[in-house]
Amino acid sequence: MEITFSQFINKVNENNLLVLYVQVYQDGKGIEHWSRFSAEDTALSAFKGLSRVESYSTAKSFSGIGVGIAIDEGLISLNERVADSFPELTYDITNPNALDITVEDMLKMSS
Repeated sequence: MEITFSQFINKVNENNLLVLYVQVYQDGKGIEHWSRFSAEDTALSAFKGLSRVESYSTAKSFSGIGVGIAIDEGLISLNERVADSFPELTYDITNPNALDITVEDMLKMSS
């Protein structure tokens, strides 16, 4: 069963799920987005106008799932250096040890 983005958002609202923000990417490009912050929800009025909200440990869970899927699909490995995936972001690293941080280090939060 295929579900459209708008159907998904309608289900979120119908079921009163506390989804704050959704972004959908395809081929590296953002193709859909939705934000509870612009919705008429008085319970979330404190968040109106904010573009980011702290998610604390929740982000680690989703990141770990994404890494697991990428490893399963053979896209990355635990021993891969993170800097190799983002060479354009390494130009201002002042500690050379940061270039040796691996995917496993990041997952274990031991970087």
